[in-house]
Amino acid sequence: MANKKTQMLERVSINLPVSIVKKVRKYAEEMGLNTTSAYIVLLSQALRQNDAFTQFPLLMAQMQQFGYFNTKNIDGKEE
Repeated sequence: MANKKTQMLERVSINLPVSIVKKVRKYAEEMGLNTTSAYIVLLSQALRQNDAFTQFPLLMAQMQQFGYFNTKNIDGKEE
């Protein structure tokens, strides 16, 4: 049996474009989820993706600082 975390939930009421609602319902059906779970999954994925995107410049700076990038061009010369 899967170990599920108990989450506090809050009911929200929002107006969404019909096209988005249709896409979420289609996703829910394809994934075997109820509509609420589909919204939770899709919103969570988008927020994680946004977090990763905002952290990308910091990651790149740290990688450059520790020499993870090759500074030589294809001819073996320093750039």
